[in-house]
Amino acid sequence: MDFAEKLKQFSKQRDSTAASGASTSFTFNQSSPIPAPLNMSNKRKRSDTPPPHPSTLPQFKWPAPLSTKPSFLGIGAQKAGTTWLHDALASHPKFFLPPIKEVHYFNRHHKRSNISWYANHFGRATPTQTIGEITPCYSALSLVEISRIYQTLGPNCKIIFLARNIIERSYSAALMELRNNVNGLEPSCFTKESDYKNLTDCHPDRFDDAYFMGRFDHVDFVGRSDYATTLKNYISIFGKDNLFVGNFEDIKLRPVELLAEIVEFLGGEKGGGGGEGEGEGEGEDDEGAIGNSNDIFYNDLKEKKNANTSKIPSNIRTSLLEKMHRVYDPLTANFNKIIKEELGLSWEL
Repeated sequence: MDFAEKLKQFSKQRDSTAASGASTSFTFNQSSPIPAPLNMSNKRKRSDTPPPHPSTLPQFKWPAPLSTKPSFLGIGAQKAGTTWLHDALASHPKFFLPPIKEVHYFNRHHKRSNISWYANHFGRATPTQTIGEITPCYSALSLVEISRIYQTLGPNCKIIFLARNIIERSYSAALMELRNNVNGLEPSCFTKESDYKNLTDCHPDRFDDAYFMGRFDHVDFVGRSDYATTLKNYISIFGKDNLFVGNFEDIKLRPVELLAEIVEFLGGEKGGGGGEGEGEGEGEDDEGAIGNSNDIFYNDLKEKKNANTSKIPSNIRTSLLEKMHRVYDPLTANFNKIIKEELGLSWEL
């Protein structure tokens, strides 16, 4: 099965399993052939009949005080700074995020846990805090699963997506898999323990191009790398105004400004931006608002701005990089097109 057919399989199976609640199992193939260049124009068709918009469906009753309902979600991308974002927002006094990052409710636990289980994660929030959670797996949700978010959290839920160079993101994710196996950690949600039973060392030079391309051919690698489809799906449910797309590189280059923009998107005043000492929050911290007067928070962020970012542990070898470009360049082009033409952003990957 070539990469294009795998992409079709991913599209159909992800929607069908979301509707049925069944789990999806795919066979790992270390000898997968090198994929041909892609024409992505018709490769992400998910179903002949799109599901009804969730505004026409029953809304789920929140089983706790409404002041504890999340008003925003971070949906990814995986390996694109979501841990930095979680830690930064969790340290802000006006935000509440669960102490354990990645609740995985909408992609996993909703199948076996009721909404009360989800609500319990936010029970310690105060009435004046803005509540949210960050689970990168949400970037690969189907329209049916995104509709469940709408039915649970409502039409005004804010969505945050941080985008990283797709080749770097995928390679970083593959290296994380190797490290997790060697360290005896539980594989991430798109891996299977059987894939790793014979691995003894996580150095990438021990694995040939066919191994990595086999991993990149996996349907969940495909789904997490197709940023354009992720954005289109969330826009179709929540609209453009409820979507923030940030650049991973800004975590290294301008972290204070990036976080200030996210705070503003979530309902507060921008604050924290500008050069040295410029744009610092000077407004009043009104009760119930996010505000921008917490200079200590932004100053502390400046001191540790790169604490949770890292470069790729090793350069991608030339032979593998060439193969990855053939797979991922069309996905990058699709993403750059949507953020420019539909969202009006000036940067690109």
